Amino acid sequence: MIKLLRLIFISILVNGLLVVFLLGLLILTYPYYSPILRDEIEKILSQQLQHPIRFETIHLTFINHHLTLQMREVRFPTPTTQATDLHVKQAQVQIDLLHSLRSKTMQLSKIQLDIQQLTLFQWENHYGVFPFFPSDHASDNPTWLTWLQQQPLELNVDQIHLWSVEQQQGAVIPLFSLHWRATESAKKSRLQPAGFNVYIEPHQVITDAFTVTIPSVPVSSLVTGLNFFAKDQIEDQLLNYLLHTQGHLQQIILSYQSPKDWSLHFDLQQIANQATAQWPALDNLNAHIELNPHHGELQLRHSDVHWQPLALYQETITLKRLNGRFRWQKLNAKDWRISQLHLQTYLDNQYPVLLQGELALIKEKISSQLSLSIPQLPLIQIHRYIPEQAIPHTARWLKSALTGGYLNEIQIDFTGLMEDWFSAEKAGFNAQGKITEGQLHYHPNWPALKNINADIQIQGKTLQVNAQKTDLLQRSHSPYVKAIIPDLSADSPILTVQAHVESDMAEGIDFIRVSPVRKVINPDQDLPKMTGKMGLALDLMIPLDKKQESEVKGEIEFKNVELYDSKLNLQLEQLMGSVKFDSEQLQAQLQGQWAKKAVTVQLISALNDAKAPVKVTLSGQADVAFLERQRQHFAPAFNSLNLSDYLAGEMAWQLHVSIPNRKQRSTHQANTQLQFNSDLKGLAILLPAPFGKNKQEVRHLTIEATLPESFTDSPVLFSLNDNDNLALFLQLDKNKPIKALLQLGSAAINQTISTVQLPVEGWMIHGHLKEFDPMAWYKIVAKFRSGQKDSFSLPALQLDIAIDHVPLTVLHLSPVQLELQHQNHHWQLQIDSTGIKGDINYHPDHTVMAKLKKLHITPFIDQEKQKKEKTIIQLEPAQMPEMEIAIADFIVDQYRFGHLTLKAQHDSPTDLHYHAAIDNDYLTVVARGHWQGEKDQQRSTLILSGISDNMGLGLQQLNVTHPPIADGRLEWLLDLIWPGNPSAFRLNKVVGTLSLLLTEGHLVALNPGTVGRMMSLFDLQALPRRLSMDFRDVFDEGLGFAIIAGDFAILDGYAKTDNLIVQSSAARVLITGKTNFLHKTYQQIATVTPHISNTLPIAGIIAGGLTAGAVTLIVQRLLQEQIDKTIQYHYQITGDWAEPIVERITH
Repeated sequence: MIKLLRLIFISILVNGLLVVFLLGLLILTYPYYSPILRDEIEKILSQQLQHPIRFETIHLTFINHHLTLQMREVRFPTPTTQATDLHVKQAQVQIDLLHSLRSKTMQLSKIQLDIQQLTLFQWENHYGVFPFFPSDHASDNPTWLTWLQQQPLELNVDQIHLWSVEQQQGAVIPLFSLHWRATESAKKSRLQPAGFNVYIEPHQVITDAFTVTIPSVPVSSLVTGLNFFAKDQIEDQLLNYLLHTQGHLQQIILSYQSPKDWSLHFDLQQIANQATAQWPALDNLNAHIELNPHHGELQLRHSDVHWQPLALYQETITLKRLNGRFRWQKLNAKDWRISQLHLQTYLDNQYPVLLQGELALIKEKISSQLSLSIPQLPLIQIHRYIPEQAIPHTARWLKSALTGGYLNEIQIDFTGLMEDWFSAEKAGFNAQGKITEGQLHYHPNWPALKNINADIQIQGKTLQVNAQKTDLLQRSHSPYVKAIIPDLSADSPILTVQAHVESDMAEGIDFIRVSPVRKVINPDQDLPKMTGKMGLALDLMIPLDKKQESEVKGEIEFKNVELYDSKLNLQLEQLMGSVKFDSEQLQAQLQGQWAKKAVTVQLISALNDAKAPVKVTLSGQADVAFLERQRQHFAPAFNSLNLSDYLAGEMAWQLHVSIPNRKQRSTHQANTQLQFNSDLKGLAILLPAPFGKNKQEVRHLTIEATLPESFTDSPVLFSLNDNDNLALFLQLDKNKPIKALLQLGSAAINQTISTVQLPVEGWMIHGHLKEFDPMAWYKIVAKFRSGQKDSFSLPALQLDIAIDHVPLTVLHLSPVQLELQHQNHHWQLQIDSTGIKGDINYHPDHTVMAKLKKLHITPFIDQEKQKKEKTIIQLEPAQMPEMEIAIADFIVDQYRFGHLTLKAQHDSPTDLHYHAAIDNDYLTVVARGHWQGEKDQQRSTLILSGISDNMGLGLQQLNVTHPPIADGRLEWLLDLIWPGNPSAFRLNKVVGTLSLLLTEGHLVALNPGTVGRMMSLFDLQALPRRLSMDFRDVFDEGLGFAIIAGDFAILDGYAKTDNLIVQSSAARVLITGKTNFLHKTYQQIATVTPHISNTLPIAGIIAGGLTAGAVTLIVQRLLQEQIDKTIQYHYQITGDWAEPIVERITH
């Protein structure tokens, strides 16, 4: 606009000056040459102006020293078409002759040009009033141009015509006329034609500075010129947009000093137009603009904007009451900056918006530091301001997702180069706000997020929502929800939702039930009952174009959760850990307590494999209480079986559960498989072999079970394998007896639950055992005897086993073959071994009837061996049956006693009496025993008496190969009592007495140790050989005795005597002191008194030299009694039984 006005004014001034100058010459010569010179004047002017010029008349007048030259109908035709480019209706020039003569220069008092039409031409790169006038205001002759600008000029233009030389077409600017007047007085002059006013106010008449004030100009007039002059430089859409603009430019003030020093102020009033596809519709725009060569400022008072760029939006965006200001600055020829930008408006006439900051055009690149603030917007309206056409999927998602609440404190920043606003690296576009009480339906299949308080941010192309509060779960605590769209402009944008909430486990399960997670975890079938707190973390990837399936990742965090599965009797407490899942698989890693013992739970499920079962692994520690709880659930029929009686300690274990997936269960294709593994280390099994073990012993135990979907469908199968030593297979059928097969030894190898053949009914046990202790097992079996109130009724049983070793020294049972039949509480056992052979029957009335062909026992005398064998049986009288036993060949140690009968009867449940008798040719033994009490208050008594008329023959009949005694009659009585049951007999605990009388026998010379354990009480045979006396020749061939008698007190492992006497014809021996049974040592004194009266040769030897027979006889007769009493020898006997130390004691 400025450039256009400059061209117009300069063109008028220059051309007017030329006209005035030439017309002045004509006036001077007009009286003389008017008719003749008109043609010459036209020719001269045409040559001077390089353009044809024509006029009709010229008139000269002279008034008051002023010469006036008037020309009419002056035309400047186009040479080619003879069309008029410039039509001057009248040109009048007044010359002040007086001043001209004085100054010797021509002084003009007035120049007036009345132009009917002024044509402006357009060339490729410049404009001009005439073809010969360049667009630049400079000239090769600045003197005449400057002179013309200094003259008092009045210029009236009725019409301005625009003409394009190249396109050969033109246009008329409507309602646009120009009136110019300047005087020497430099006072403000004014003319007011229709539609355009010009004020000229020169600062100095001799310069080209001026000020132009235009009260009002229609925008349409300016747009017409713009269409003419800048048509090739403006896009057609923008030009069409401007052509439809209405309104006025008012109070236009142009102050011009120089091309580098000018200013333009004007107001825009009532500007309005229609919207196009790219440009908004303006309504009632009022603004003030100030311009200068380097700066500009716009003060927008009011405007309404309606914008619907079809390339971006389908709905119209309306800005109401737009106001504010901004400034721009020209940095150099190509670079600009917009600063102090401050605009305010109202979206949809409701929501205030503030835009602040600055823009810069540097090296043809736009950079910004802009900030857009919006206090509040309804979330349901947000989609209207998103360019739906550019990002259709995101916009549609926002429209359906944001259904309630408000977005507050919206701040949008545009930073850096425009090309970097949406780049991933620099992200110069940054929008953020706060969502309050919002509702986000991020996916139709997922529960909506309600009552959201969140931060929302768009950085570059990335949208992110961070929620501090949401009702994802009704009773959730500390929720965390993040929604991210990494690339809003992507062809297939992906919504990533990350959520973490803490809530009740029950509510978390409800969430899973109504979300797509139910495809991963079926809460109605797969999940047991759970209570407690949980944390739920979700990571969703949702394609907004809906062309792909959503990806689900999640994690359920257990926080002190209690879990109960009635089918598995699984009650876990204080569960901590997590369950992770995605669309491919589910994995769980949990730690907690099961029956107050630490347990770890691992779970994995392949979700896309129809054949893959759900695999669960539980591992932990188990003590007796833990195992008892499982036994009560899985085997209630064994309620009388208290595991604490048989187990102690705890063990590590693993339970592997393979559960059919939903598809397999729906088609009944598979059952639940269980496998239990443990090395049993740390758990003592208080059972006899082959099951018993100590805590440090390692045994690999495996239990396998097949559980059908319902117990009514098929039986439950269990298998137990232990180091290939045993295999136990059980079949549990609801409401039916248990079927079981126990295979021992090599029979257990290569047996599986799928190949084994179970018995038709009851239990079957067969195979080979290395060791078996029947007395130890008796206590367990007795607990289930008939008649006990809570006893367990054993099923039918078949047993056929071979045993290498039975750890009972009292019985010679190794090896042994056992065949057992059990039916209706009746036991029938056939036993065949080196130590016992015969039949044993156990009847329902709790009695044992036995007929044995042979029974070989070895009673415990050796204390160390007793400890090693551990033969104390923890039995009570009430557990013992009543018995009648007949043994044809009864052997104790190597002594064969022959026929034995035994009968045991209860006086009361805690009192058992038994009577046994042995009767053969030379020996009769009667035993009476009493066992009473219970638990640790038990005691046993035994009275054993025996008679033998010929001890030597009796010992031979007992199978003593070299009896220490020949002939002799023996009577003895042994009375003992000790705490505990009969098997608890211990030499250090027993208390009792022993009395014996042996007459008219002979102690024969035997090798040490042949007397046996019975004679170890008083080893008389070894004693004579160790006496250092000179009468050892008397004992060389043994010792005949008249009597051996004495009493012993048995206490604390010692046998003490004060009166063990051996009376023979040669000497009398008195033994006092005690013998230690525990350490097998002597602490005794032996006093030997020889009978001298009967052994004179010996006496003579001792006396040393009496040879006279008379003297000897007299002395013998007189001193016999005194000698017997006076000559005694004392010996101390110490050391062990095998090598006693005998030392003479001298007084």
